[in-house]
Amino acid sequence: MSTRGNPAGADIRPVWALMAQYRQYLIVALILVCIAIALHFNLVYGIETVYTHFFYLPIILAAIWYYRKAVFLALFLAGLHIYLGIEATGSIVPSTIIRAIMFVAVAAVIGTLSGAREELFESVRKSEERLRSIFNGVSDAIFIHRLDGSIIEVNDRMLQMYGVTEGEARRLSIKQDYSSPANPLDELDRVWKRVISGDDQIFEWLARRPHDGFTFPVEVYLRKIRLGENDVILATVRDISIRKRAEEERNRLAENLRLLLESTDEGIYGIDTMGRITFINRSAAEMLGYGAEELIGLDAHGLAHSKYPDGSPFPAEACPIQKSVKTGEGVRVSDEVYWRHDGTCFPVEYSSTPIREEDKITGAVVIFYDITARKRTERELHDAKTRAELYVDLLGHDINNLNQQGIGYLEVAMDTLDLDEDSSNTLRRALDAMKNSSALIQNVRKIQQIEAEKHLHEIIDLGQLLSTVAATFTDVPGRKVTINYQPVTACCVNASVLIKEAFYNLVSNAVRHSTGPVTIWIKVSETEDRGKRFYRVDVEDTGPGIPDELKKKLFSRKVRGTSRTAGTGLGLFLVKSLVDDAGGSVWVEDRIPGNHTHGSRFVVMLPKHGDQRSHA
Repeated sequence: MSTRGNPAGADIRPVWALMAQYRQYLIVALILVCIAIALHFNLVYGIETVYTHFFYLPIILAAIWYYRKAVFLALFLAGLHIYLGIEATGSIVPSTIIRAIMFVAVAAVIGTLSGAREELFESVRKSEERLRSIFNGVSDAIFIHRLDGSIIEVNDRMLQMYGVTEGEARRLSIKQDYSSPANPLDELDRVWKRVISGDDQIFEWLARRPHDGFTFPVEVYLRKIRLGENDVILATVRDISIRKRAEEERNRLAENLRLLLESTDEGIYGIDTMGRITFINRSAAEMLGYGAEELIGLDAHGLAHSKYPDGSPFPAEACPIQKSVKTGEGVRVSDEVYWRHDGTCFPVEYSSTPIREEDKITGAVVIFYDITARKRTERELHDAKTRAELYVDLLGHDINNLNQQGIGYLEVAMDTLDLDEDSSNTLRRALDAMKNSSALIQNVRKIQQIEAEKHLHEIIDLGQLLSTVAATFTDVPGRKVTINYQPVTACCVNASVLIKEAFYNLVSNAVRHSTGPVTIWIKVSETEDRGKRFYRVDVEDTGPGIPDELKKKLFSRKVRGTSRTAGTGLGLFLVKSLVDDAGGSVWVEDRIPGNHTHGSRFVVMLPKHGDQRSHA
């Protein structure tokens, strides 16, 4: 129905606002009009009764707009009224005084009431502003619906979330405009009925922005509340896009972890602080003879770890896994067994790592391996090592004794028999072969000793060691050997006592693999490599040299030189083993770069011990 032309239905608020805007001028005009009327009726007609009622107009308006300040206007008009009464009648009549008092009383009463009303309105306005600020300041979108579903009010967050204006927000429909078609829209009517009946509803929904159709996940909370005289539905909508992405990422990581756990051969399970299994992978369950789902919540120690290998009880308080949960320190054990569902046991190596959440231990992760095959291999290796040691002992003792006897007989024969040159050469070659055999046996025993005493090092005076080696070759029967070595002092390395054999082999090779006179230089210097100090020992000779194709593989087990003297292939392998054991390195190069026929240079690098300085 239209209200145009109907004063009763007209909205007078714009008129009142216009009057308030120009209230000063309006009151002044009314005062002037009232004074003019008073003067006219009082002085011209001698009437003072009717006109005074006009004075109430400016007094009432002033009291409404200016509150108690209207009393000053009332006093002025009361004084004017008394003055005009005296002018008209020549005396002061009681009715004039009473009317003047009424002016002031009306101004005081209406001004007081208007002031109180304005204070109340201001309080309500501020309260409404605070509520509106809270309403618009929350991070969730808020809808207020009538029971029929139409929208009464929304907050600013709703306008931002859905990208609509305030007018559009009220006009559009929840089902058709604000919801994705992917939702179970038929369910919405049933949810609405449950809310109207008084049951709060909370559910996830796929919201839709009306203008661009963009959809996003939300959490909706519906509740019926009383607003004034009417029941309404309060809907709170929270954008959970970030939470959903986090859940998806967490699920993805959990799935990756599950796949990782299921793809490994190691047994992996988790326990809580009570020792109960919280998760277990397929490999662990299969090794124990169970299905993974059977084990969740069971006591891990009682299930698979409660007995020693001999079947005697293994108390939980003695279990390293339980101790790691209590102490917060990880453990690794390799000499215990786990028990299967069928009552058999198998040797395991396991580690237990405590789980910490916010500095609180909440359990542990246990990783274990079935080391049955490894134990079998270890036994086989031990047996093979025992047999090998037996063979080496046999070779080193019995066979070497036979060699020494043979060497003795050959030497006696050469010294006592009158042999021609061919026979003498034959015996000499036989003697050399026997000596080489003995040297081979000694090298084998030394290699065995290196392996047995690996990393058993002591401080070695390198200068004194090299002096001893050099002195050994100063008088070689039938050969002219010149050793050039300038002794050094305070050059200490940390190595096996057998390191002497490395330098002995290098000098011995220089003598054996050359013919005629040979000169050998032994040089010691201090150098640095990648921030670490080393002693470099160069052993140079004037022998036949080593071809480039042999240099890189010369220290391998079966590589032999190309000189006239046959070797066993163990000498340089022994050198490399000793140098490696000391943390050093060894290589060979040409004495004269680019020409291998003029002799070789073997370079040995050994880490310097302490902070001693070498000096000649």
